[in-house]
Amino acid sequence: MKNYTTSDGEFTSFPEIQATSAQQMIARGIKALFPIQQHSFYPIFNREDVIARDLTGSGKTLAFCLPVTEYLRKKNLLGSRRIQAIILGPTRELAIQVSPHSQSPFSTIFDWSDPQIRSDGGANNATIQIAN
Repeated sequence: MKNYTTSDGEFTSFPEIQATSAQQMIARGIKALFPIQQHSFYPIFNREDVIARDLTGSGKTLAFCLPVTEYLRKKNLLGSRRIQAIILGPTRELAIQVSPHSQSPFSTIFDWSDPQIRSDGGANNATIQIAN
């Protein structure tokens, strides 16, 4: 596996993170990436397999939400109306945590009500599908 190095968790250290994403996270009180997010960003963004674990509240959900979202933005796949990512939660509680109907990290990055990103028309119209 490739060894990625990042100097710090500042958004400016990650040019792949769009300004709109950074601004939305800052507005919600997220000033920089936590260590789990820093270390997993590039492997996930580059579509490598990752197994990560950390304590509750360490930012694990945003650690995968952010690089998945930024990858889809880079490739102009958000709003493509085709499933581009499937998020599997092993429990109902974890599926709810990343649901568009909660204050999830996905909601931190973009507005789920935007029809270009997600449609209530079902899995065939969604860009990101969440299931447990």
